[in-house]
Amino acid sequence: MTHAARSMRSARTVSSNDLDRKPSTDESLMIIECIKDLLDRASVRLRRQRNREQPAIRKLPPEMMTEILLLAVDWSWWDTEKLRNLASVSTYWRDIILSCSRFWSVVDVTASEEKRTMALKRNHRGPVDLWCYGYPASGSMEAFIKDVKSIHPARQQSVLFEYRNGTDDLMEHLQAHNSSLIDLLLYRSARSDALVAFLNLSPEGNHLRHIDLRHFALPWSSPRLTGLTSICLRDIKYNSPLPHELCQILYCSPQLERLCVKDVGGLTPEMSSGSTSELPSVLINLPYLGTFAFRNVSRAITREVLARLEARSCSTIMITGDQDHSILMDPLVTPAGPGLLARSIIESNNLHLRLTMTETHAVHLRSNPAIAHEWVCWAKDTPGVDVKLAANSASVLGRSWIRLYAALNSSGGITGVVTLNIDWSLYPSQDEELPIPIGLLRFCPRLKELLVKERRASTLKPLLCLLKGTQETVDRTTGRTSTWFLPELEILEFHASIVPDMEETATEAKLLIETRLLTESASTDRSFNNLKIIGLPWTLVTRLEDIASSVLPLWSDNIHATPMDVAVNSISPL
Repeated sequence: MTHAARSMRSARTVSSNDLDRKPSTDESLMIIECIKDLLDRASVRLRRQRNREQPAIRKLPPEMMTEILLLAVDWSWWDTEKLRNLASVSTYWRDIILSCSRFWSVVDVTASEEKRTMALKRNHRGPVDLWCYGYPASGSMEAFIKDVKSIHPARQQSVLFEYRNGTDDLMEHLQAHNSSLIDLLLYRSARSDALVAFLNLSPEGNHLRHIDLRHFALPWSSPRLTGLTSICLRDIKYNSPLPHELCQILYCSPQLERLCVKDVGGLTPEMSSGSTSELPSVLINLPYLGTFAFRNVSRAITREVLARLEARSCSTIMITGDQDHSILMDPLVTPAGPGLLARSIIESNNLHLRLTMTETHAVHLRSNPAIAHEWVCWAKDTPGVDVKLAANSASVLGRSWIRLYAALNSSGGITGVVTLNIDWSLYPSQDEELPIPIGLLRFCPRLKELLVKERRASTLKPLLCLLKGTQETVDRTTGRTSTWFLPELEILEFHASIVPDMEETATEAKLLIETRLLTESASTDRSFNNLKIIGLPWTLVTRLEDIASSVLPLWSDNIHATPMDVAVNSISPL
């Protein structure tokens, strides 16, 4: 008899005389527990009734429902209790989860022996994922190894392994039995770069799908490194892949979706001696690649990959490093470079272009990309770009801009950029002017803030002409049609110490102010306008005061002078 039933029986046997007395504390608690129990039962009954009254989901075939429920599982933090919560939604869901071995594939060193036994019982024939990470409790490792060895090696499909002291038995097991593995998530816990573990892949076996290696190396010429979906290599200074080996892996993995390489190469003797590529100069076409991230990777590897790579769906691209590993994207050396950048620029919200000086002049393109630190199977990266373009001459940089415009056109032509920050204040010593990509503006119809900084305002007059020009645009929210160029632009800031063609530039500025600031003609339904703030070089503002002294005070709240020493990130810092 349940506690609730006893409580109800006690409540029913209460005499009329007992009603006059005040119930004791124990009796009150018993009644409350009874009510809670009844409410819980009613809630469960109503939930089940609700689920039975949803015929659409119950009409789905069990196979399809299984796939839906598998997607609902957070596999990065798999636990039997989470499966229990999912299974408690309905009897239908519970029956599917308990009967399908795919929900019970994880054998986790941190789980209790009871939970591992339950998982192995529910999944006595299906594929198994081995998880050995962190610092297991005393005695847990021995029991875990015993469970692992009880599984037929052919059932092992993936391993998440942090190789630490006390885990040598599992390492020996993996060295002997790895032919069935398709996912390798391996980490060598080490304080020294020299301690790079090595897993000797069996040449006979399944092709790998995901590899995430940290302080871990593989035989890079293995035939099993074919058809990969994701590659993540980190902290491999020794036994790192040679340039032609990595290119061969990429060439044989046309379905690759994610490529992240960090702190790899530079200490391999063969690499430093200048080994030549054994792969013919063929294009590596990766049409599904979404993330390309190289950080502190040897220049030999980076150059070899960039010279061959074609990946026009790449929405997250980062090529960064310290001085010994930095590399510039040159249209002569990396002809597919602008194509790599197009999708990442289109999906950016903020874009910063800055002229820099390292070994030579370069343009640093940066938005807000982020590479997830999770294991590669569950990583979700943030789109964006962080690269440097070669700018050693105006012709080289000009070719980069032309190819970038063409790539943007072929990728859709419309970016999500709302803040564009162009810093050309670090001007080269030579007389040749390096072109600012003013043409990029026509791909940014949603732009709200534009900041340009250069010593000599060579771009100012063309920019003013563009802004008072026309370009048919439809507002996304109101549906109004505008003929203004960059109709959503709210803030324009231009910093410069020298303004060439002062008279013509002042005239263009006066026309822009008269037509696009908040006046009656600029705010009609036919041609809406959002421009509110204009910052111009102080010499130009001084000249405007002379030629438009009668009307300039009307815009005193909208126009201000911009000294050259104003920080370039004074608006919407990235």
